[in-house]
Amino acid sequence: MICETVTIGAVEKDCIWVEATPKSACGACAARSGCGQRLLGKLMAKPNLVRVPLAAGFNRSLNVGDQVQVGVSEAMLVSGSVTLYLLPIVAMMALSGAATVIGWSDWLVAASALTGLCLGAWGVRRYALRRSRDYSPVLMATESDIE
Repeated sequence: MICETVTIGAVEKDCIWVEATPKSACGACAARSGCGQRLLGKLMAKPNLVRVPLAAGFNRSLNVGDQVQVGVSEAMLVSGSVTLYLLPIVAMMALSGAATVIGWSDWLVAASALTGLCLGAWGVRRYALRRSRDYSPVLMATESDIE
């Protein structure tokens, strides 16, 4: 289980919404003032809330701003990454390969490759929506447990 300490951004009846502060390797380098990576990180850093369902019977009070620890299973992270990156590429290669074998012109092969990429992305979305419970983070500890 990969654990991270996060801040509660919103509290609902059956879930909490949390946001993690982005971590960066920047900050320890001597070239802080002239580093483009650091500037890009500051510009792109925006809060991203993630839904964490609460277990049935959870009765502790949680408030916005509290620190909690959430966890994600390693197997889920690996399988989700493989699905997210591989499925669209495989679909793109399959459709463009089929168009090449059929003997279509180059622009039709390119169009079929783009179609395959879009179909693969659509398939990933459907898969993720169907398995959203499996891919949800789990509340591991509350602020009182962390200290």
